[in-house]
Amino acid sequence: MSAVVPTGGLYADRRAWLKDRYAHPGLRRYWPGVLGMDALSRAELLALREERLAGLIAHAVAHVPFYRRWLAESGMSANAVGLGDLPVVTKDAYRAKLEDFQSDAYPVKEMVANKTSGSSGEPFRFRRHARSLDYSYACMWRSLLRHGIRIGERRGRVWGRSFHFNATPAAIRRVQRRHAVRDWMNNSVGIDAYSLTPENVAQAVAKLRAARPVYLHGYVSALYVIARHLLDTGGGFHDLRLRAAVTESEKLYPFQKEAMEAAFGCPVLEFYGSVELGAIAQTDPRGDLLVNDDMYIVEALPGGEAVVTDLFSHAYPFLRYQLGDLVQLASRPATGLPYSVLEQVVGRTTDLIPLRGGGFVHGVALAHVIDHHLALVQKYQIHQEAMDRFAVRLVTRAPLPPPVRERIVADLAGLVGPGAQIDVHEVDHIAPAASGKFRWVMSDVAQR
Repeated sequence: MSAVVPTGGLYADRRAWLKDRYAHPGLRRYWPGVLGMDALSRAELLALREERLAGLIAHAVAHVPFYRRWLAESGMSANAVGLGDLPVVTKDAYRAKLEDFQSDAYPVKEMVANKTSGSSGEPFRFRRHARSLDYSYACMWRSLLRHGIRIGERRGRVWGRSFHFNATPAAIRRVQRRHAVRDWMNNSVGIDAYSLTPENVAQAVAKLRAARPVYLHGYVSALYVIARHLLDTGGGFHDLRLRAAVTESEKLYPFQKEAMEAAFGCPVLEFYGSVELGAIAQTDPRGDLLVNDDMYIVEALPGGEAVVTDLFSHAYPFLRYQLGDLVQLASRPATGLPYSVLEQVVGRTTDLIPLRGGGFVHGVALAHVIDHHLALVQKYQIHQEAMDRFAVRLVTRAPLPPPVRERIVADLAGLVGPGAQIDVHEVDHIAPAASGKFRWVMSDVAQR
């Protein structure tokens, strides 16, 4: 397919352009303004954000049952409500009554029903409008364009394939055909992250090499499996001259990023977002994780938990939505661009491991126990099965020497308490969750 130059040269392939005319019709309208945000001063961007926030709040208290009721109970005047006055809203509030957050100014038939993967313990159903979906899509491509990547350039996509969860062979074939059409329209080669095992990772590598993608895009854990295989077999993708590997959906640990950079020979870009909100923040060429301030306001509660507002969510508001992530906000804006910076995404709140003596230790700290042994360990999972019982599952390159096993037990005991039972198991394979995402650290206790 020949390249086309609609929408300011954003597209590299006509198929993707045709697809977006139907899948994201608002992109053409939003794109000039979205791209122009980079040229604003910090003060100009914040003023625009406040203007959009005021419009969202005014709409919510006038048209959304949950916020109409809150306004009546608060006794406040509608034009006096600021962001900090509004309640922090959890997933449970949406689960309790889906219709409570539907704006009466938008017909339900215009909404897109969706749900999260349930990787944090329980799937969450919600609605989004094309207005929010298309603006978020534009924000994502604004970021990728900074790295020289355009819509429709050849992509290696390592993602979950939902046909695993369809009951009948006929249904599976229908979904497989739909995925094949979608991959063709997006000029993508698809790799199934749900079934990426040590036995078939070599086939995935061969498929990607044959496709010669411009960039990779996928789950952190799945891309890491591919990177580790390449490094362990003395291979790499350096000859492909990849422009980037884009990671999503899971916490990106330093050891994973280092392995991907070494194996793929390109920058690794952490994208932070969610199914219900979209593209919240992406890595810029300097390595900063930039918040798309023209669409989102990210707050951090005193404990570090992220609270996010989608400024384009009028039809189904996400206002001060408690996302379930732990983040650290930088005190400075980006260098050379007007956006806020996320210092880091620490992890999910479900990654907090409760301790018998009180308090918590974050799963990232437990993960660091294994960091020293990655020359021996291909993959691992630390699982808190009970308050004082932990299972450490390791896929090793060779039998684990007893001193290494003893060191792992001692280091973990130093974090979770000397009375804890810590069992180390060497296994052939550790499967991802049903969502397709992999949990490096998980707790049965934290989810009760």
